[in-house]
Amino acid sequence: MRRSLALALTLSLLAIPGCSVPMGGTGTTARGEALSAEAVLAPGGQNKVTITSLAGWSCSGSYAVSRQSAVRSFPLSCTNGATGQAMMVVNAPTADLALQRATVSFRLSNGEQGTVSFGLLS
Repeated sequence: MRRSLALALTLSLLAIPGCSVPMGGTGTTARGEALSAEAVLAPGGQNKVTITSLAGWSCSGSYAVSRQSAVRSFPLSCTNGATGQAMMVVNAPTADLALQRATVSFRLSNGEQGTVSFGLLS
């Protein structure tokens, strides 16, 4: 029932032109610091990923929507002046956004690195 409701909500949002769908995530830096993350999925456009640290910095980047590849790389820019690169792997590519899972690994110019995961991980 819960999964059906999530699917119905996701599909109804996708039917509205220009409507984006946020998806939350969590992870850690290589030093073990907790991270939160949000991916804003914009059908037919640019998806945006934001990674936020408890230390107060956040980084964001965007990439073009693509059904051609399960791996995407994109640049990050951060509130603390650092820049970096992220690589996202979609672990369960499917048209049903409620079932997708993805992992984003990143490395920043200040040496910080980590991983965040999105989606249903069960």
